[in-house]
Amino acid sequence: MAAMGAALGLQANAKDLPGRVVIIGTPAEEGGGGKIRLLEAGVFDSVDATLSSHPFSNRTIIPAAAPVGESWSLAMVGYRYMFHGKAAHAAAAPEAGINALNAVIHLFTGIDALRQHLRDDVRIHGVITDGGMAPNVVPEFAAANFMLRCRERRYLSDVVVGKVKQVAEGAASMTGARLEVQEFYPFYENVQPNVVLAQAVRANAQALGIKLDEPVAGRPGSGASTDFGNVSQVMPAFELRYAVSEEPVASHTREMCATAVTDLALSNALSVAKALSLTASDLLCDAPLVEAAKDEFASRGR
Repeated sequence: MAAMGAALGLQANAKDLPGRVVIIGTPAEEGGGGKIRLLEAGVFDSVDATLSSHPFSNRTIIPAAAPVGESWSLAMVGYRYMFHGKAAHAAAAPEAGINALNAVIHLFTGIDALRQHLRDDVRIHGVITDGGMAPNVVPEFAAANFMLRCRERRYLSDVVVGKVKQVAEGAASMTGARLEVQEFYPFYENVQPNVVLAQAVRANAQALGIKLDEPVAGRPGSGASTDFGNVSQVMPAFELRYAVSEEPVASHTREMCATAVTDLALSNALSVAKALSLTASDLLCDAPLVEAAKDEFASRGR
């Protein structure tokens, strides 16, 4: 909503603004990787810089500086680990079966043991989606979905993914089950906020009187993941996360759903729309500002 508000503000003054503003609807952030697919389709090819926004508990955060290499969210990928066993009567002929559920249980146990050998910023969490229906039947199929996260995409793809797969292969070997692995979340890159854009948004937010909060000490950015990270890895980009509550509230909860429609949330969304609109106007009217954002992006690397 804030992005649409910013777009309407820019549209009202379009005749006085050089350049072009594109509003890109990006559905399916949660699992579908909508922005990733749009990037692959070339939708962002003509874009010089991208601004976005996202509701965020009770804090509005705009980093005054983002050191090179520091991420503002976790890179993430999701895998479905499926084990194929052999059904048998659990009491009459258990020796004839291959217990796929045991393989899933070993997978969880192995991942728990693996955590101590991974970096502190790695997050691995999963659920059992299939595990059998009747306790007197050896489960012939069991599966678990896991999300793997890390602040650095390279460490995630080069280290974490492979180690978790080794655990899954070990679980299959221990039980005799056959392992099948499917990716169910595409790779979400970690967000790299553009410092120049962040400073421009910050200046406009302060001019509008938006209450700003600094990141929590020792916790740069968010522990969540977003496909906006993929956008930030190919062009100057910044996403403004803004408060919708006076008290802390967890994302993806009933409480967040309720607070997102309050008067406070609406008021803050309108303020953010103004800040984004002003920042976009700055970029359209100040070519050196755009070049500075591009230079910062180029100097950072991936």
